[in-house]
Amino acid sequence: MFNETEFNNIFYSHKDRLYKYCYIRLNKDKQATEEVLDDVFDLLFKKWDGLEKGESIGAYLYRAADIFIKKKLSEISEYYSHNEEFDLEYAEKAYGMFVEALKNGATTRACIFA
Repeated sequence: MFNETEFNNIFYSHKDRLYKYCYIRLNKDKQATEEVLDDVFDLLFKKWDGLEKGESIGAYLYRAADIFIKKKLSEISEYYSHNEEFDLEYAEKAYGMFVEALKNGATTRACIFA
C-alpha cells in the first residue's frame, strides 16, 4: 500500500544526487533532466506496491534513470533515434529481471552492472 511519508523520504534523499547524475548524462540539459526525474519518480509511484523498499531502492532509481535517459537521448539525438530505438517492453523485462535477481540474493552492484 502506498505510503506518502516513505515515498517523500525516498524522493528527498535521492533527488539531488539523481538530478546531478541525469544532468551530466543528458549533456547539462536542464529541461530533459527534469523530465527524466519526473518519469523516474512517476515510475516509482506506479510500481510502489510491487517494490521492495530498502537498500536496493537507490539502485532501482538509477537503473530507471538510465532507461529514461536513453529514451530521452533517442528523442533528442539523431544518432540514437536511428541506431538504438528505446524498447519499453525490453525495459520492463529488464526491470523484472532486476527485481527477481534481488529477490534471489544478488547484490545491488551485480544487478546494476549485469
